[in-house]
Amino acid sequence: MSEEGISKYLTMQKTFYDIVAQTWTTENRDPVVGSFDAHNKFQPYVEVLFREIDTELSVALEYGGGPGRNLVRYQGRFKRIDGTDISQHNLDKAVEWCNHNNVSYGNLKVCDGKSIPFDDDQYDVVFSVICLQHICVYDIRFAIFKEAY
Repeated sequence: MSEEGISKYLTMQKTFYDIVAQTWTTENRDPVVGSFDAHNKFQPYVEVLFREIDTELSVALEYGGGPGRNLVRYQGRFKRIDGTDISQHNLDKAVEWCNHNNVSYGNLKVCDGKSIPFDDDQYDVVFSVICLQHICVYDIRFAIFKEAY
């Protein structure tokens, strides 16, 4: 895809998540993620995602974390979890969700939707849950994987 096409796609994606995130509340959790509570109850995320990985002293980064569902869910599993999302509104909701659950959170930064806005070599684990399948442009997904690697 051309750089212009990628730029248009990322603008569309950011605009969508900015709009949807504004409707998210601690009582109305389905905007952005969809089935927020059902995803939280889905045990394979807990049983499989970090299986056989000792994460207690690790620093993690969640890519595309939306309103912070996993910042709360995996608190205590890592030394710290930082997060990035294409929408500042999502990151604001992540702070709200963490505060609502009395959970501390790491560094949260807006990303451009195709890269990671943190310095290299500071994470032991980079993960993404319910995000990458919404990025339909291969070149963008590949860029994210390369940078995470």
